[in-house]
Amino acid sequence: MTDALATSPIIGLEKTIEDPRTRAQLGYHTLYACQIGFQVRSTVATLRSYTSHQHAVEGAAHVSLIQVQLPGLPVGDVDQWIYAQLMESASEKNILAGAAAVREVI
Repeated sequence: MTDALATSPIIGLEKTIEDPRTRAQLGYHTLYACQIGFQVRSTVATLRSYTSHQHAVEGAAHVSLIQVQLPGLPVGDVDQWIYAQLMESASEKNILAGAAAVREVI
């Protein structure tokens, strides 16, 4: 990976999960919305899930929405903070823990 790519913004996460409703295999996830709870100091991220990064790029509709609660409040660039927390958080409630970053090609 080039240095430029390593520092370019994260635009999604790759990790295969099974949608509990449809049982479809979903491999690409993009941040759709977030809710910040200042008093409880937590952030809830809502992500759109697609079968693959390629399908998302081609304009396919997302298959599912997932929500993950993260401890803490965003610092700096909100979407980049959320993506980093999703990849790093080892909480059993975080189904995207360990996901790989997909970065914008500049």
